[in-house]
Amino acid sequence: PPAPLAGLRDEDEDDDEDGDFLPARAGWGDGCDDSPSSSSSLLPEDEDDAAAAAAAAGLPASSAPFLDSVVKTFCVHTEPNFSMPWQRKRQFASTSTGFMVAGPAGERWLITNAHAVEYGTQIKVKRRGDDTKFLATVLAAGTECDIALLAVADPAFWEGASPLTLGGLPRLQDPVAVVGYPIGGDTISVTSGVVSRIEVTAYVHGSTELLGIQVSAAINSGNSGGPCFNAAGDCVGVAFQSMAGSDAENIGYVIPTPVVRVS
Repeated sequence: PPAPLAGLRDEDEDDDEDGDFLPARAGWGDGCDDSPSSSSSLLPEDEDDAAAAAAAAGLPASSAPFLDSVVKTFCVHTEPNFSMPWQRKRQFASTSTGFMVAGPAGERWLITNAHAVEYGTQIKVKRRGDDTKFLATVLAAGTECDIALLAVADPAFWEGASPLTLGGLPRLQDPVAVVGYPIGGDTISVTSGVVSRIEVTAYVHGSTELLGIQVSAAINSGNSGGPCFNAAGDCVGVAFQSMAGSDAENIGYVIPTPVVRVS
């Protein structure tokens, strides 16, 4: 069975009256990149099913190819032991989500959450419908904004890929769809909702407060780093945390594109 979610908020933080903020990274027990959700015997995903899921979530039919730009991330974490710096803590593995973007000079990058690759000793990514995993490296990571930039050197990974377009800041009640690889299944997941709130939000990983978007679309463990689309098929944010508690329901948070661009 999966181990408890790693990277929760510090225990000395004050409890929120409505629940606790949880990073949306799926954590598994110690080991290498192979986890119960990364079996090589998975069947390729059906294009029609993905298109139907995108249409049901309010995305235009033309956005279905962009689902191919959403990848699953596998990371082996080895945290340092600050009390005994000559050794490290026990390894554990997690899965999350990322997506392809283009740099200002045409570079090919992946965006995910910083907490999804924190203390990563081995990072691999795979595309939808393909069981081949490619090694990735961290180019940059912003702890405060919880954004990380990855690179994949193997050109085979990028064949036929189209980078996502970053949109602007959505408005309240705008329909959105969160795409990723959360727990509960192996294939890509699409959940829909609306923009519920736009305000300065507590970022758990960086212990800071930045602009954030609250959405009613389900964000679960493994959704970290996944894109949030608007009705036009543009990426308007990056899923990164949700609120859990007996009084919390359908409260997920995404990092808006203005924060991503500044990062």
